[in-house]
Amino acid sequence: MTGAQLDDIAAYYDYTEPFYRRFWHSETGGVHYGLWDAKTRNFREALLNTNRFLANVANIAAGETILDAGCGVGGSALWLAANIGARVTGITISRKQLAAAEASRRHALAADRVDFRLADFTRTDFPGSHFDVVWAIESVCHANEKSDFLTEAHRVLKPGGRLVLADGFLDRSPAGAREARKLASFCRGFVLPGLADPKGFGEALRRAGFEDIQRWDKTAGILPSSRRMWRISLWSWPASALGEWLRLTPPLLTANNRTGMDQRELFERHVLGYYVFLAHKRGGPAFADALART
Repeated sequence: MTGAQLDDIAAYYDYTEPFYRRFWHSETGGVHYGLWDAKTRNFREALLNTNRFLANVANIAAGETILDAGCGVGGSALWLAANIGARVTGITISRKQLAAAEASRRHALAADRVDFRLADFTRTDFPGSHFDVVWAIESVCHANEKSDFLTEAHRVLKPGGRLVLADGFLDRSPAGAREARKLASFCRGFVLPGLADPKGFGEALRRAGFEDIQRWDKTAGILPSSRRMWRISLWSWPASALGEWLRLTPPLLTANNRTGMDQRELFERHVLGYYVFLAHKRGGPAFADALART
């Protein structure tokens, strides 16, 4: 990503970090849509369900090394260390997120298995073939060229390593001016250059060298979280608009709250979809076993 893009994204997360903490993730550190199912009792559980689902499909085991690419305030990294026993390195481009992640780590049970750094996930300084898993929740959407992230993820993964991610994708082109306006609002408010479509993203994974690609449509599972965001934004958008008019708050806060209102309709009308992807880098025991069976 370019320096200007990184600066805009970092500025967004620097400014909104306390708002996410107060109105969204609380102690879970989950700066993402939570996944709901029939057994989910509350929003906190939904946020943790996202971690649990990705960890299960990627079959993450104790002792494995994980790169949390776009770690936010460290919620998933600390969860993986405490609940699975993985060793996790989380990277973010937001200094305030990094400070919040470090503060949480100091009080965490598995603090010795987690570290956080300031880094761009499209250009890291990690050695090649270093991690067992690259993990990304709602961060790849920020990359201008998604292939830049995929190329770097492939480079830092060990042979047989896994990439697992959850994110929003463009299911279809907007039908009419209203949907186009709301999609533009979504990208502007979340500081996104654009969204990949799920089929094209799968093809990009293959071009980057990944195999055994799987995809789960979890759009229905995030709708209760989407509606929660909509309810919060219904009252916070007028306050932020007034604050902007009085020059007390920046335009990015108003745009973010506008997005919170618009995103619900985009998901409900299937303009946007929410997907989990799992892909493997060629090599390692799993591929050796598969080749032996052919």
